Amino acid sequence: MRTDISIYSLTILFGITLLFMGCSKDIIQTEDNDKIVVLLKSYLNPLSSSKSNPTLTDGSAVGMFIDEVFKYDSNGSAFLNKLTENKLYRNIDNTISGAPVVFYKDKYYRIIGYSPYTNQYESSSGLVKFEHDTDVLWAKSLFPLVNGTNHLNEMPLSFKHLTSQVKFIINDLRDITSKEHFPINNINLKISGFCKYFYMAVVDGEISPGDTDNNVVISQADRFVCITPSYPSDSTKLEVSLIINGISESDNSEQKFNKTFYYTFLENHSYLLTINIRTNSININGQINEWVSKPVDELIIKE
Repeated sequence: MRTDISIYSLTILFGITLLFMGCSKDIIQTEDNDKIVVLLKSYLNPLSSSKSNPTLTDGSAVGMFIDEVFKYDSNGSAFLNKLTENKLYRNIDNTISGAPVVFYKDKYYRIIGYSPYTNQYESSSGLVKFEHDTDVLWAKSLFPLVNGTNHLNEMPLSFKHLTSQVKFIINDLRDITSKEHFPINNINLKISGFCKYFYMAVVDGEISPGDTDNNVVISQADRFVCITPSYPSDSTKLEVSLIINGISESDNSEQKFNKTFYYTFLENHSYLLTINIRTNSININGQINEWVSKPVDELIIKE
């Protein structure tokens, strides 16, 4: 059987090709010597500064964009011709599954993947829409590899986190009297300064935040939340409000703290921010933390 592929589309091989892939370590061949079967391999880019997890979450849904391109420039950038979208899934063995992809050996392709998959893709702008607290992953690879060789038909896709991740911790440093009359478990936390929606550019993985929505708040400590990174050469403005109610139900007194903080959040970085509460003031200090992944099979955005 001859498998056809045009300049505007990619054809997926099924059945017997998958069987050969499971039992052979040789180069996978098609009946057409001008074509090659490519298996997309996925992993996370473990930058030491971000302490990212080394693997993708099992079962993550991945949106794939595969372009046939005219050529590469000296930096390995692809000159585009046509954008094609396929939805593929990742297996437990760290393979994006569904089926292998067939390429012409003498042509050039760009492969882009992102996770979690969503139908919120706008073809006119090339943007994908996400909601606050979504851990977005992105990867790009070229076929054939620039300054390298493809090993046994495997095409590496090195994913990275496009968002930042943050967890707030409460550190009670107040005096004994304050702690007795205003117990810390009576605290109401509200941290704002985030956007409800943000957008990812498919072509380069750049994140564009939407408008800041003060209704989007972090109200729970000790929980990791994904947020949009800070603007380049800028910081994120955080409005922190803490109200600690008095111990007596009939007592309407409270301790109240309101303060504005500025903090720079980088993509692919997870932060542990400690809110130090003193009797008359609060301050924040932070450190890089191990990234904590949350599995998402498929993202459905409801307006």
